Amino acid sequence: MKDKVTCAVVHCELLAILIGIGVLTAPLACSQEVPFELGEWQVGGCGNHRALVRVRETADAVWVRIPWRRRDPNPETKDVRIFDAQTGKRITNVIRVGINQEFGVLIFQPSSGAGINEVYYLPYEMPKHPMPGIWWKAWYFGPEETTDPEWRKRNGLTADKLASGEWRKLPHAEVIAIQARTDFDRFDPMEVIATEEETAQLLAKFPERNYLIFPEDRSFPIKMFERLPYRWVQIGPSDKFLGQAQPGEFFVFQLGIFASRKPIVDLELEFSDLKGEGKRSIPASSFRCFNLEGVDWLGRPIRKTFSVAVVKVRPLWVGLQVPKEAKGKYFGTIKVKPKGLEETTLRLELAVEGKALDDCGDSENWRLSRLRWLDSTLGLEDELGVTANVEFC
Repeated sequence: MKDKVTCAVVHCELLAILIGIGVLTAPLACSQEVPFELGEWQVGGCGNHRALVRVRETADAVWVRIPWRRRDPNPETKDVRIFDAQTGKRITNVIRVGINQEFGVLIFQPSSGAGINEVYYLPYEMPKHPMPGIWWKAWYFGPEETTDPEWRKRNGLTADKLASGEWRKLPHAEVIAIQARTDFDRFDPMEVIATEEETAQLLAKFPERNYLIFPEDRSFPIKMFERLPYRWVQIGPSDKFLGQAQPGEFFVFQLGIFASRKPIVDLELEFSDLKGEGKRSIPASSFRCFNLEGVDWLGRPIRKTFSVAVVKVRPLWVGLQVPKEAKGKYFGTIKVKPKGLEETTLRLELAVEGKALDDCGDSENWRLSRLRWLDSTLGLEDELGVTANVEFC
């Protein structure tokens, strides 16, 4: 079926020309901050991600630059489909001027004149008999040619005319929002990429650093290892982490490690005791890092190597068992010690308040306290009734 074309027939006979005139490598003057939010639509044939584009005047052709900041590799091999929000009908006169992970430049014919248009940039069709683990790769639509040659000619959008850049004189449409269909599908904030230019600007601020550290709360799990999230270039690296926990909780947080200039071949963490008011304290032995230590399938302690390639990201997941009698603020340090590179000292401030948790927080999935179960040896004993090395709160 035509709607299920999966080959990577990129509608860019102009690719080399457009690279030459800078369309695919340089930002256009219309760069803008666009909000990421939730929308509501049927997934079939559209996918879970779209941009809302406003056309302000009636025109036969308009252009738009969508700063979608996509993490998926090779976005040029996936189709982009535009629908008229007023009629719900698909617009077929669409030219993909330039598609990359950072942005997409499109020219299209707004069928209802002024109004809102919906640009679906990861469209797919749910298979009737999905195969677990692979259907999402196989069923994204590939690019297809749907434009009317007469419309192209009428608006000066033939290959030779496009190469001149005259298309920039067409009316410019405005991106008013980038939406995900559900909260589960949304990419922001941790899967929205920083541009290469933004990453370079960040590195220029820290010319002496071989790696950068981005402490993160568990509510922002680090998911991208190939690119920096836009959130990080906005807030920058930090040598301080502020956490909030309840008494008795197994508190989990992350240290995002970005190997900005040199690779990290291995790494150690050194925790201090946490000191509170008076004589209150939490011993350093209450910490553990799941990326550096654990137990094997026979319950034996193991030491793990932690490496990060240049310009790549990896998270260090750290857990802290908070005593049930703890309360108030506690202060301490975490020393990050990459092999052969400079040492970094992070300041940790933990506010402990609220009701003591009898289950370490295990009954609430968002706390991620069950990560400590990774070190459990429950079930390894040969005899019934023998208590294994598992933590009960």
